[in-house]
Amino acid sequence: LFEYMRIFIPDLIYIEPSAPKSDESIFLIVTQKSKNSTLPLGFYGEGTVKLFRILLEIIANKGKRLMIDEVDTGIHYSRFSSFWNVILLAAVRHNVQLFMTTHNEECIKYFVDVLSEPKMKSYQKDARSISLVELPDKSVKAYTYPFGHLEANILMGNDVRGGAR
Repeated sequence: LFEYMRIFIPDLIYIEPSAPKSDESIFLIVTQKSKNSTLPLGFYGEGTVKLFRILLEIIANKGKRLMIDEVDTGIHYSRFSSFWNVILLAAVRHNVQLFMTTHNEECIKYFVDVLSEPKMKSYQKDARSISLVELPDKSVKAYTYPFGHLEANILMGNDVRGGAR
């Protein structure tokens, strides 16, 4: 877990529960090499907390599947590449099948960029894009596309977030 978290907290030593007094809540505290004191995990921002929670779920769901709604929420666009890299590698390492939603086109583009990196290309065969489309009769149809389709649509500047067919 700490190895993965170092993507957002580079000099992380450990994260542990606080030792509160009887009237205080427990929270997670972070110890870093470069700091003389500990700080609450929340101090590092919503994106760091989100990454921590997702990584815990990946580890806890080894050999299973994990569904994450709005995976991009709280992640700054400048961190998308690192975020995707660590999430995908953690999922592969722990044999977790991820199902994630987002409406953020930038997040999707970074997903494609990360899977286009030489060390990640072998995972493209397992990546899919699913668009849910509401039909005129108000029913919903799912369209599943392989990674290459998603990549081509991004390169052509097409909207890849779903919608009308």
